[in-house]
Amino acid sequence: MKAIVLAVHDEKIEQCNRSDDLIVKMVDSLREENDKDHKQVMERVEKIESRVEEINKIKWMTVGCGALLVVLTGALASLASGWWTPAKVHHQHQIERSI
Repeated sequence: MKAIVLAVHDEKIEQCNRSDDLIVKMVDSLREENDKDHKQVMERVEKIESRVEEINKIKWMTVGCGALLVVLTGALASLASGWWTPAKVHHQHQIERSI
């Protein structure tokens, strides 16, 4: 009788060991899949970050060009205001007519 009980217990222990091994393999497989998926997600995130950085550079270059255009327009307008006053234009027309 003891031999039968021991044999049953040994069989149960062996079955538990097989189940444990199977669970460990499944966990390892899930871990590998998770690592693979994580790497793919990180690659996508890096690509998106680089695109955002490019867009950010373009944005700031556009803002800088706009600011430069505003400054140059203001400077040109202040210079031109002395050249193109009605009196100066009228005087210039008179000089051209006399030539």
